[in-house]
Amino acid sequence: MEKSLTATLSDLSTANVILDTFVQRVPRLYVIIDGLDECNNGRKDLLDILRRLVIRTESYAPGKLRVALLSQPSSEIKNSLPETEVLALLSEHNQKDIQKYCQQRKRELDKFEFADGYLKQTLDRICTKADGMFLFAKLVMNNLSRQPTR
Repeated sequence: MEKSLTATLSDLSTANVILDTFVQRVPRLYVIIDGLDECNNGRKDLLDILRRLVIRTESYAPGKLRVALLSQPSSEIKNSLPETEVLALLSEHNQKDIQKYCQQRKRELDKFEFADGYLKQTLDRICTKADGMFLFAKLVMNNLSRQPTR
């Protein structure tokens, strides 16, 4: 049986101690938590820990601790942190950037000698299916460019 080398932190009290220690020992700390909406167990407790830590740190060292929480829209999360600023990222916000990215990588597909109309249609479809997700566009373009034949 193969052991996983990935470390996970599933105990909130340990997370609290670790964050407290870092706040005390480093001049500036950035905490980024992605997928908060996917955290079903302990989400409210985690939000409480972070809120208290930010309030406490701001009282003696304003600006020392910055926390970014990334999540799908959630009223529970928003209600737990009413004093925080919410920045909504919509797929339309970076659609043009994804289109530029695909256009820049277009030359990698020239080896297949597609008709221009077909290639344009393919790139348009990638951009549409990406729905604002750069990673999707990158993975599809990587996959296409690595194909030995069309």
